[in-house]
This record gives sequence, C-alpha cells and structure tokens, in this order.
Amino acid sequence: MFGDDLEGLYETLDEPAIRLTFGEVEARLARLHEISNEKRTQFQARLRNFQKHGIPAGIGSGRGRPVHYEPGQVLELALALELTQLGLLPERIGRVFRDNKFPISQAVLTAARSVIEKGGFKPDRERTDENMPTNTGPWWRTHDEAEDPDSVFLYFDPTALSSLTDIPAKYGEDQASATFYYGGPKLIKENIVRWTAGPIVRRLSLINVTAVVWALVVRTKPERQRQFCEQVHAWADLLQMQHLVESVPVAQPENLIVIDSDEALLANAEVFRNLKGLPRHVADAMIQRAQIRVAGERKESGKPSKAE
Repeated sequence: MFGDDLEGLYETLDEPAIRLTFGEVEARLARLHEISNEKRTQFQARLRNFQKHGIPAGIGSGRGRPVHYEPGQVLELALALELTQLGLLPERIGRVFRDNKFPISQAVLTAARSVIEKGGFKPDRERTDENMPTNTGPWWRTHDEAEDPDSVFLYFDPTALSSLTDIPAKYGEDQASATFYYGGPKLIKENIVRWTAGPIVRRLSLINVTAVVWALVVRTKPERQRQFCEQVHAWADLLQMQHLVESVPVAQPENLIVIDSDEALLANAEVFRNLKGLPRHVADAMIQRAQIRVAGERKESGKPSKAE
C-alpha cells in the first residue's frame, strides 16, 4: 500500500488536506467499535460530549457552523474512546491528554512512521471482517510477524475509583496521568513486574497505538491512505512542538516567544534550534517540514513564496 521507506513523507501535503465531517468521523469510529444501529444516537452524543472537554483540541462545541476534523483529530477521538473503554470519564481524559502531550506525540510519531515504513499490516488468509485482528494464530498467518509495523503502546493505571479516594490530594496528580507513558513491547515485557509490584500501582492498561492508527488508515479510501497517515504524523509533530514550548522555562515572560504555527516556527528557527533538550537534527527536520507545508499553502493560495 505505502512505499518501502520515508522518502517524500510529506509530499502529499501539497494536496488538499483530508478533512472529515462529524458524520464521517462518527461512522468510521462506529464501525471500529461495532456500535449497533439502534445505539448510534447515543454514540454520537458521547462523541459530542468529548468536545465539551476539549477533545479533540481545536474543535469547538458550538452549533450552527460546519465542523471538519483532520486525521490527527480523528486519532485523538479514537484514543479518547480507547481510554473510555478502560474506565476513564471524558473530564479525566481531557486532563490526561493535556498533561501528556509528550508520550502521546512520541507514541503516535513512532506508530505512524512504522505503518508507513512497513506498508501496514498484511491481511491474513481469507480475512473478510475489517475488525478481525491480524495474526490470530499460526493457522491464519500468511506472512512473518516481523513484516508487521512495530507496535508501540501507551500504558497507565486507570484508577477508575479515583474519585472515591484521597490519592489525587495525597500525591497532587491524577494517577492516570502520573503513570501515563509509552513504550514498545520489549520495554513493557522487561518492566511490567517491577512497575506493578505495588504498593500504589497493581494494574496497568495498555493501548496499542499502532493498531489504532492502522484501524483508521484502512477505513480511508485507498488513494488517500498514505496521506491520512502522513497527516497523523504531522499532527503528532505539532503536539510534540506544543509540549516543548509549554515545558521550556522562561526566565523573562515579557520575552516569551510562542511557536504555534509553521510561520512562527520559521520566523524563530534559530531560537527553536537552541531549545534545551531538543536534538539539533530533530529541530532541523521539523523546520524543513514547516517550510514544505508553508510552501504548499502558498502554492495552493496563489501567493508567491519568498524565493519567487
């Protein structure tokens, strides 16, 4: 489906961005979770309730105007549903998302990149149900598991009884946020006993972010699947940037530089390159991608670029 490498990862961003209506997003997620037809209205109400808690970011909850979702925002909703399945209420999910931009961005960047590199999960023999998991057993397998994208997980202790405890006041942080991080299967396998040995954390919930990304990609028209995944990757890039801006201490608030757009990033490229904790090659790559996106927007709008 995709190419074999990351060359030209953002080439398709010169094309019109993928934007979905609420109805299209709801239909896609309803299929993913196999929501029964008679419960679709209730499911729609759940999705709209997320918006009241800032999920996904950048989407208002007002009425009377059309709302469109980009792939990253669709993924954010999909992850919110996964946390709902694990017992978190929308208000807590909103806090967890706001407090954990770094692990979410890293998990999504890794997952999206791996899906693009590996071309997604290969179908199993006689597979007809889109919700049927891959590699259900050796009798199904038609390829080596090493060919699959690398699984990357978000993990945390959901502490669904949190509202009945003194834990938030005692530790000063929601336990779901306090334990929220990301890692691959090897990291989790090597540490799960130590992590869950108590006395506070005795359980751990896992979300396979790669599987969530792939589930959304395969529900996209074939000719736009790569672009969908690229836009998810770009969304995670921006989320990572937001984390860096929010977490870098500023000694003089009056000199605060807010980098909240591609244009702002390009205008403050040297400041961005010198951010503490940000590898130089990562900064250069993010600046280059911003240049590509800005050039594409100018081309689409007919405005001349600086080079012209």
